[in-house]
Amino acid sequence: MAQRLRDCAEAISRLIDTNGRHIDITAPWAGDHHPLGIRAAEGESATQVAARIHADPAFRRAGDPVDSIVLLSGTGIGADLARQLGDTVRVYEPSTALDDLAAGTPVTVTGGGHWVIHGELTRTQHLAVTLELARALRADFRYAASAPRADGAPVRVDDRAATVTLLGNAWNDRADGILDLVEASRILSYSERPGLLWGALMELLRDRITTVHTVVDMHRDGDRWRVAEVPP
Repeated sequence: MAQRLRDCAEAISRLIDTNGRHIDITAPWAGDHHPLGIRAAEGESATQVAARIHADPAFRRAGDPVDSIVLLSGTGIGADLARQLGDTVRVYEPSTALDDLAAGTPVTVTGGGHWVIHGELTRTQHLAVTLELARALRADFRYAASAPRADGAPVRVDDRAATVTLLGNAWNDRADGILDLVEASRILSYSERPGLLWGALMELLRDRITTVHTVVDMHRDGDRWRVAEVPP
């Protein structure tokens, strides 16, 4: 019914894009104390899965409580399941489908999908998503397209295709030797989590920082100068 995910401190997951290429990332359960893998059947509700989880002896084992649930099937119940389990248990869900879980191979999300993290990101997850975005841009990784968003709505981090496009626009806007933080700030402000994208942009710049000779960090606003909004 459930499977314990082991070697969590160094857990790796694989993402396969819409062209069949892959990148390896830090899995969202990396660093969790006790993640529990659950496979939800097609048509099974979040309420039914929550009941199965609560009935599993591993869930409330004395001194070793489960702190995260890894859904091993992409049925779209993750958000509802997270609400039913409460704030002390995080829920991770593939946005598309998982490949066969063969022994000795990474847990693999196929079809341009990624891991959806229901709840606030931990520091480990924040760094992992930042590195995933940078790696995806470097590899020209093609995420599956998400549903259209309303005009003016920020780009959700879980809309990975649009998020990587924003990051690419900020990265490709660089002129030779010029790092324009003002323009990067404007582009990344369209994201719901610009801090994640700033981290990814800085990661991309690590290999190019010696080529930068000019940094633009202020802009004229009427008769005043304003400093670019860059996270600390």
